Amino acid sequence: MTSSRTKTANQNEDRQIQPNLGARLRAGAGTRAEVDSGLELCWGSFFAAAASVLTLARQKALSGWRGAMSRFLNVLRIWLMMTSIIASGHSLQSFRDHTFLYEKLYTSKPDLVNGLQARTFGLWTMLSSVVRCLCAIDIHNKTLYYVTLWTFFIVVGHVLFELFVFGTMAPTINVMAPFMVASISILGMLVGLQHLEAEPGSRQKKRN
Repeated sequence: MTSSRTKTANQNEDRQIQPNLGARLRAGAGTRAEVDSGLELCWGSFFAAAASVLTLARQKALSGWRGAMSRFLNVLRIWLMMTSIIASGHSLQSFRDHTFLYEKLYTSKPDLVNGLQARTFGLWTMLSSVVRCLCAIDIHNKTLYYVTLWTFFIVVGHVLFELFVFGTMAPTINVMAPFMVASISILGMLVGLQHLEAEPGSRQKKRN
């Protein structure tokens, strides 16, 4: 009788211990899940804050770059206007006295220069002057921008051909000066072209 009572008591104790152990295990699992959930929230907040900081830094950098490029385009406008004025002066001088061409530019073969050739040169130079002036006024017009850029490429090509192919020019200061102006203009317009390609989209968004 005593042993049976002892067994019954032990069984009752085991039954009491098992529910308590299960409850503890469930409580521990719940605490672990809460900790994991808290960690996920913390990491999520951290990554969200880091993404926000990076976005703000990127926007600030882009804003600074756009401001610098906008100022560069303003400088480029002034440069184009100066080249336009200089070209118009050369054009008028070609119409006034064609000796200007063989005394300053085509010095290697002056006998090829005549009044007709000087007036043709003056017309081309005047056309270039008008295009550059219009581009300086409306520098955001991409078609006009490309046409103006090509006027400088044509000047560089003309000087190189006359120097090394046809031999009508000599590498004097009067020849190298317009060559350097055209080369600097090409570099400047190629740099400004990067900003010009990105700007119309943002302008269109602002209009909408």
